[in-house]
Amino acid sequence: MNNLVWTGGRATPHDIVGSETYIYYARGWNFTMTYPVIPQPVYSITADYKAPDVGIPYRVIWEGTWQNQIINETDYVFAQ
Repeated sequence: MNNLVWTGGRATPHDIVGSETYIYYARGWNFTMTYPVIPQPVYSITADYKAPDVGIPYRVIWEGTWQNQIINETDYVFAQ
């Protein structure tokens, strides 16, 4: 993922208080991170990858949380 060119950034509406959302995109990847604005928040993360232009199109959706340097997977979907 280090070789990808990422675009995107803050996607929180200006009238929302207490929560932040960031969305980034790169070659089939959509990466969304949402978290409350509090000390030591739990970050909700979704990584969504679509590969429609290969022999058999597929999609991978990974969801998890991150808090205090610990990542926990909460859901994983692989679909063709």
